[in-house]
Amino acid sequence: MNQKITNLIAKPLQGISSSLARQLVGNVRYNPDVISMAGEVTTAELYDVDGVHTAIQCSLDAPTKDFGYGLTEGLLGTREAILPFAKKHWGIDASANEVIITSGAQQALHIASRILTDPGDTIAIADAAYLLAMQTFQISHARMLTIACDEEGIIPDALEQHLKQQRIKALYVVSNNANPTGITLSLERRRRLIVLADLYDFIIIEDDPYCALRFDGQVLPSIYTLASQMGLGQRVLFLGSFSTTFIPSLRLGVLIAKDPLYQAAVIMKQYLDINSSCLSQKALEQYLNSGRIDAQINRLRHTYHQRCFALTKAIDEHLSEHLTYHPPDGGVFLWARLKQSINALELLPYAIKEKLIFIPGATFYTNKPCFSTLRFCYSSVPADQMEEAMLRLGRALKQYMADHF
Repeated sequence: MNQKITNLIAKPLQGISSSLARQLVGNVRYNPDVISMAGEVTTAELYDVDGVHTAIQCSLDAPTKDFGYGLTEGLLGTREAILPFAKKHWGIDASANEVIITSGAQQALHIASRILTDPGDTIAIADAAYLLAMQTFQISHARMLTIACDEEGIIPDALEQHLKQQRIKALYVVSNNANPTGITLSLERRRRLIVLADLYDFIIIEDDPYCALRFDGQVLPSIYTLASQMGLGQRVLFLGSFSTTFIPSLRLGVLIAKDPLYQAAVIMKQYLDINSSCLSQKALEQYLNSGRIDAQINRLRHTYHQRCFALTKAIDEHLSEHLTYHPPDGGVFLWARLKQSINALELLPYAIKEKLIFIPGATFYTNKPCFSTLRFCYSSVPADQMEEAMLRLGRALKQYMADHF
């Protein structure tokens, strides 16, 4: 590698590499012998292929004006089609002029970071958090402040202790079935965070790609909606995704906000890509208006619930002396902790030899990583393979312990 050229790359990017999950998934994508619980992948049989085909064909049959550039905030018809979906599946009450359609939820996160963060600003985040969120804020030259969490999510008292000592610009929180921990923020804590945001003058970035995948189908009110009801809606930016419920390849997400954050986000998106694909937007609009989305979400919920149950059953039967976990109530992730001070990073090569892949939890920490944690993604593994997956992990643990204890 030419170090002179490397030195010319922007400094925030020089210390950032591709996520471990993407590297591992890429290495085994075409190996059918490997059970991968690394990446957040929807298996092919779960896509609504007929519905997707119809939606894409309708977008191609749309008036030719939709083949050109569109409004930066998104096509009005698509934004209006999103509203009833958002209310039912995301717990969001909003109007079309609060919605910006983005090129995936990751772009929505990037926009939020760019409009809120000046170099040196502090962003508060859960102690174990979505890796690409941390990297997005770091690229914006933000400082990261990690906040302790428990089984109800970020602990407001722990956050307030920090707020008494230093100012933050924003709090980033995944409100439902967070990546990587699978934790859902309780209703009481959602309200408390809003109060703290107003009292200590910061913005809440609410990222919620998994809300529609809660197993029991019950949707908690979003932080955005609760804040609006409290007269504090300007304190929250909501980020949503259609990759988890429709198809990832169309790259569609949303950013929902009130002015002045809304106008700032529109301007930033205009700088980034002018507008998201009108063809993708028309396909999403047709699919939402077709009424097929509810059946698709129910199928995903049912399947993921089955897979999660099979995973926890296999852990209980075969690995209870080695693993503890908090059972998720939705989403696609199970967060576990190894007993006996076993290091998940050191265990991973043993698991790979057994043709099993997981993500060591240490990769999700900005500081003071917990090396005994690990994340399983169960969305891409059929229920009838979960026992075999945990048997492989058991063999890996046995060999690891023989070498280390």
